[in-house]
Amino acid sequence: DELFKDRKRVSDVPIAGPDFPIVELSLLAAEAAIQCNASDELAKRFAAHIKEPGDEAEAMTGLTYLVAGKQEEAAERLKRVVERLVKTAPNEGVSTPMPIAESVFVARAFVVDSMRDDAAEAWKSILKHSQRRNLSVSASFFNRMAVKTGGTAVVGGTTGSPLEHFVSVQVPYLRCPVGAMTEPLYVFDDSVLHQAAGTGHTIMMFKYPLEGDFQFSHRNLRRSWGESHNFFGGVAYMAKPHDSSVLIRAVAHRNTSKFLNAPTLKDKDNVISIQSTGDELVMQVNDQDVATDRRTATMPFAGIVFEHHVIASAADIRLQGNPKIAAKVDLIGEDLRGWHSPIIWGSLMSVDLPTQPGQDRVQLMNNRRQYLESPHLAVWSESDGELHGRGGNNSRTAGGQSHLQYMRPLLDGETFTYKFDYSKGRQEVHPAIGRIVILMREDGVKLRWLPMEFSLESANLPSLHEVSPEKLMGDGKPNLIEGGENLVKLTVEGDDALLEVNGKPICRFALATDRRFGFAAELGRSCVVRQATLTGPWPTEFPADAFAPKQ
Repeated sequence: DELFKDRKRVSDVPIAGPDFPIVELSLLAAEAAIQCNASDELAKRFAAHIKEPGDEAEAMTGLTYLVAGKQEEAAERLKRVVERLVKTAPNEGVSTPMPIAESVFVARAFVVDSMRDDAAEAWKSILKHSQRRNLSVSASFFNRMAVKTGGTAVVGGTTGSPLEHFVSVQVPYLRCPVGAMTEPLYVFDDSVLHQAAGTGHTIMMFKYPLEGDFQFSHRNLRRSWGESHNFFGGVAYMAKPHDSSVLIRAVAHRNTSKFLNAPTLKDKDNVISIQSTGDELVMQVNDQDVATDRRTATMPFAGIVFEHHVIASAADIRLQGNPKIAAKVDLIGEDLRGWHSPIIWGSLMSVDLPTQPGQDRVQLMNNRRQYLESPHLAVWSESDGELHGRGGNNSRTAGGQSHLQYMRPLLDGETFTYKFDYSKGRQEVHPAIGRIVILMREDGVKLRWLPMEFSLESANLPSLHEVSPEKLMGDGKPNLIEGGENLVKLTVEGDDALLEVNGKPICRFALATDRRFGFAAELGRSCVVRQATLTGPWPTEFPADAFAPKQ
């Protein structure tokens, strides 16, 4: 009770640090002990459980002293913890628990000048511990601390794209939030892009939509821990040297196809490329064709994709052939490639991906067949170029809302436009950007922050709350056409977004970190959307300095 009496929100819970946002029980106990003047007593209790020098109990003891400001006592414990981390670091995959208490202690010690060197040395072993275990999303935070402590090729890594014509995009796993703590870190040095951290899939994406025939390629350097992959049209084309396979993955749980006996090189660099000609896209590994996919126009963006658990390096990034910059993107098409529902899970038909000859395509297509035979199972679907959606999602926290999101953010100066049929209380669909939904009501607009199951900052918000935008324009009332077609435009201007409905400016509001845009539908409402497009102040000619570092 003492610990939380001044903490009004769940998100105020103490964490190991801004670059290692881990909640751990001994840290909570140490923070609570400060409030009760019981730090020495707690340290003695932890110390009574030490079985060997530097073990978990000793780390808890040292952490308690450190939180209490007793650095000499903490430093003595830290040296023994470091020695044990080095001694116990595994050389192959293990299923034993990760030394979390030790990691939290070291992360806290790193910000203390007198302990920084020992902590930095310790994190080299902690990184090895983390890489030999399946840590799911938290692996990203161990990699992030490895960057901060100087133990990787991404030393000095910063957030945001280091390339002028690229943007860093986070596509998280289901119901996992994005924010400052999940931003990936990059270094672009000597024409090599190094990456670490992030959440789910991180894409270094070329800003401009591509048309024409082209080849996009890069060389994955094996000196780092993990692979880099190519991305186009909402699909990751992934070479996996450890088992000589290739994965073709519709990003964010939309389907995966595996190709065996791929021409990958183990423990060596691999060159991965995608060759786009007409309506076809061919994946190549080390100049050999592996799979042929169909090219989509709904997300014509290329990039390099990284998984959250890796520290990877990509060299020789090239975009060759006759690439051209499209004037606009038609966002709705077959399979809804480039779209997903990460915030509030809504059923989508799986993407039709290529399969290796001899594979059981029937098995791989079971999901698609289910939706083709029973279209009502899909919360969001495409038919004849139109998007159909509905509320009534079964999420425990969403209040009957459903949400669909594009995998690319709306950048400064860009506009997301769509038309929709409106019938009050029956046919309604609202624009969204990040987790902000702009609710278009006849009596005015409201904003709503979408709830997310694994997100602490929204834990205290009612799922159907509404607030007024910072700035209304005119009366702030959209003139919605009952029983007719309506036009919505959402434009990013710096750190704000501007909403227009049927040609009338309605409101302006501030944006959060996530600027991927999309749609939201409420309980009991259905929607039909058509002519959804993305436009922007893009160059008309392909830039000669496409891979130039940001100045």
